[in-house]
Amino acid sequence: MGNIDKYQKNLKQIYEQLFKKIGQNTLDIFLCGGASSKEWQSSRDIIRKIIEKEKTIRILYPEELFMDMLNQQKKYNLLQLEKVLAENVDYICIVCESVGSYVELGAFTSINEIVDKVIALVQTQYKNDESFIMLGPIKYIKQRNPQKVIYYNKCIDEAAEVLKNNFNILLKDKKRERYQLDNIVGLHYYILLVLFIFDYINVNDLIMLIRQFLDNNSETANFEYLYLPALKLLYKERLIEKIKMKDKNIYKPTHKGVEMCYNMLYSTHVNNIDFVIDKVKLAYLQNCYY
Repeated sequence: MGNIDKYQKNLKQIYEQLFKKIGQNTLDIFLCGGASSKEWQSSRDIIRKIIEKEKTIRILYPEELFMDMLNQQKKYNLLQLEKVLAENVDYICIVCESVGSYVELGAFTSINEIVDKVIALVQTQYKNDESFIMLGPIKYIKQRNPQKVIYYNKCIDEAAEVLKNNFNILLKDKKRERYQLDNIVGLHYYILLVLFIFDYINVNDLIMLIRQFLDNNSETANFEYLYLPALKLLYKERLIEKIKMKDKNIYKPTHKGVEMCYNMLYSTHVNNIDFVIDKVKLAYLQNCYY
């Protein structure tokens, strides 16, 4: 790619003419709960399977997005990174079924900026328990909004359907806001659009391009926290792939990723959007060869 600096104007053009036109059309949910084993399937995983059938609801697991960061950089811990994810989603749904989920419940209900995002699922048999969990975090959530606590019997499928219906109602009422660069989901869409316009980018070049662009254009976007999780989300949704090309690795949008870009851009109602896309692509090609 050569001089990385000269492509910053292309990234700016993608940001101004394409990315900023896209409105949110999904509800992003951070789902907490137990982890399944070979012998047992957690309620969290059952709920995920049911809710993910709705294309407008995105379920996020912290361990899927942050495990590489935890393995590569010892300065991070999962609770710290879960707080980052909590700040990046619309709602935090906690299935109270494990020690870890109780810790998460206590942690998130103690943060004023996050507590109103929390939705708790609790088995009915514990409803009248005089425990710290019920008299502390659960009671606190109910005081703020009784609908944010959902009781269920042993049939978790019914609770999942209730949750799915609630999410669909919340999505209808949600203001169609623009995606932001200081958000994992927003950055993952921006990276996808960059790859869509560039066609492919060297793995190391993409790191430098995005880091420099965030430094120049966002005071709140933290590259260290956002970049790897955004990439993991793109992989999880099968929107990009890594390919070995000669002596380097490149990122390239998949067929699904290209379709996603067109669907997002056509939904913006921008006049002559095909012309805008072609203009942005042409500007990049001219920058490559002139």
